[in-house]
Amino acid sequence: MKGSSRALAHQLALLAFRQAEVEGDVEATGTTLARAGGIVSRHFELRQVLLHPSVGAERKLELLGRLLPLAGTGASVLRAVLERRLAGMLSGISRAYGGIAAAQSATATVLVEAAAPLTRRDVARIRETLERSMHRPVALKVVTRRELIGGLRVVAGELVIDGTVKGALDRLERELVTDDSRRG
Repeated sequence: MKGSSRALAHQLALLAFRQAEVEGDVEATGTTLARAGGIVSRHFELRQVLLHPSVGAERKLELLGRLLPLAGTGASVLRAVLERRLAGMLSGISRAYGGIAAAQSATATVLVEAAAPLTRRDVARIRETLERSMHRPVALKVVTRRELIGGLRVVAGELVIDGTVKGALDRLERELVTDDSRRG
């Protein structure tokens, strides 16, 4: 699959995943897409029919429905793919959907740096807040770093939330240095 096709498959899978989240059937949609992608990749004749421009989307969906149960978001996604004549991308969409679902369900590891030791209650509140905002379980690694002076620094992958006194002082220093260099 070329880069642009892979990107399109990923975008379609992401849209499907978001819709499945709203509908509450992420797992069922993944199963439907995986089965459809597998059937299409293994059966040359079916793939030819699904790719044929003179066969309507409803007929194509009916054929797939004979081979696997179609319901919910999975059926809607397959209908949209067939209506847009993208049946050749089903395997790619299925793989991308599986990757997205796995990434979303995996536990996120988050580093929390605190200027002072945190209580169990503080750690529990931080975990609850992060799990709510990240929509997945969170494993916290809590480290005390007195040089932060006060506050917290949270690092989750590429996301860094710096609410420390040291961070604020560093930002202020950068602003002052930038202002001085502009004047001089």
